[in-house]
Amino acid sequence: MFYSGNFYFDKKHSSEFGVYQVTENDGVINEYGIPYNNGEDSEIVLSFCYANKLDEALVWENEVLEFFLEWIITDSYKEFISEDNADIIYFLKGVSYVKRFTPDMKGIIDVTFKTLNNYGYKYYFAEIINPTDAFPIFNESNVSNNYKPIIEITNISSEEISITNLSTKKTSFLINNLSNKDVIIDNAIGTIFDSDGNNLIMNSNRKWIELVKGENLIQVEGNCDIAFKAYYPVMV
Repeated sequence: MFYSGNFYFDKKHSSEFGVYQVTENDGVINEYGIPYNNGEDSEIVLSFCYANKLDEALVWENEVLEFFLEWIITDSYKEFISEDNADIIYFLKGVSYVKRFTPDMKGIIDVTFKTLNNYGYKYYFAEIINPTDAFPIFNESNVSNNYKPIIEITNISSEEISITNLSTKKTSFLINNLSNKDVIIDNAIGTIFDSDGNNLIMNSNRKWIELVKGENLIQVEGNCDIAFKAYYPVMV
């Protein structure tokens, strides 16, 4: 259940389709949001109504129905964001639906979604221009496991760059034989590519950067700009 009927799915807003997420619960205490489930292949059901801005149900005409189902039933996981809490991203895949309509084709469509995993996510982005001093990067997760971010290095003018998380006291990540091409380091998957798609993993020591929960103090040696990107898992 979400209190707001407005939401984003696959980066499209529900208003584009004239559809609202609805709940039929009317008690004082209801399950809120998407439930945490520590099992695999977890599913949830969300209900949607086609309506106008006055909250009056409209007829699910064939064209509207086709556009909605093409949007909401997917082959892969897509971002779902409720305006209840726009900072939290869920990854859902619409897999089936049930239509509950009146004879004049007004009513609710119940859509079953598979959930990617047990968490919502907070997107994080921080860019530091030509850092010389150590700088903080924040891991906003409330999960205890360390997080491995995506790091982008741009405007490179050094042949070698090292990145150290002073908060973990682990060996620095080192990459050398660099040109002026941008570099993308995916610490979770363990890949390094430049902007032309060249694999640079053999140019590195593969000492992947991890972020502890809370503040991390990062030191970069070498001339470049650097950005950290993350989807931090959160239990909400």
